[in-house]
Amino acid sequence: MADDDAVTFREEVNDAATTLREEVKREVVASRDMCEHCFDALLHELSSSRSNHGTTHGNKRKMPYLRPNNRKIPAVDCPLFVTWKKLGRTRPATMPCDEKIDAPKVYEDSDYELRGCIGTLAPRPLDSALTEFALTSAFHDVRFDPIALIEVPRLKLAVSLLVGFSPCRDCLDWVPGLHGIIIKFHGDSTKRSFSATYLPEVAVEQGWSQREAVLSLVRKAGYYETVTEDLLSRIHCTRYQSSKRSMTYQEYELVKGEELPYVVEEVIRKRNSESCINL
Repeated sequence: MADDDAVTFREEVNDAATTLREEVKREVVASRDMCEHCFDALLHELSSSRSNHGTTHGNKRKMPYLRPNNRKIPAVDCPLFVTWKKLGRTRPATMPCDEKIDAPKVYEDSDYELRGCIGTLAPRPLDSALTEFALTSAFHDVRFDPIALIEVPRLKLAVSLLVGFSPCRDCLDWVPGLHGIIIKFHGDSTKRSFSATYLPEVAVEQGWSQREAVLSLVRKAGYYETVTEDLLSRIHCTRYQSSKRSMTYQEYELVKGEELPYVVEEVIRKRNSESCINL
């Protein structure tokens, strides 16, 4: 490819990527309000559970739960995923006692470990779906134990709204980091149908090529026979983009202030007293 052709090709790719991102912007966009909504749902469930088991005697500070009228959550239907991650054990969640900061300490996403991720590819009303999948991913992801209250200060949440769906020419017709993909196929020796999806960030986080991501998705879908080239050629692949917004518990804490439930404050004080270091 000549230099001029290479430049033109790069410009066309950049223009296409810009167009796709603009299409996403014209659709519903994930927001901080949606993240707060999910944290509210989680903490209300955890504090209610502890109260029901008699572990919060004297708790008069019930958490004000889910105030959609005070939040800018669009009244639209949208596919979405809710992801919980937890700060790794080697990363402290608290600061030394005499160290004052004006903002939460910023960690890289690689410092967090997956704690639960569940969503839906079918459009659902956002206000109710955010609550449903915040709780489902926190407590019913079969890969993990349910999230416990003691873990809350180390949590990071991500809301991913899925938009811009379009069919691929083949299972490699997508861009890692820009597109998520849905694959659907039938096995070589069975009429059973298989399907699975990865969000746009997964391939980049794992360092996968398109082919490696597709092979991993085939296994995720539950197909464990030999993956042949013929099988790959028969995969129906749909690509999409996501509007994603993340929030750590520390960021949520700054927003909520005195509205935090008593049981969470109690856990934080206990954790701080155990891990606080005077330098």
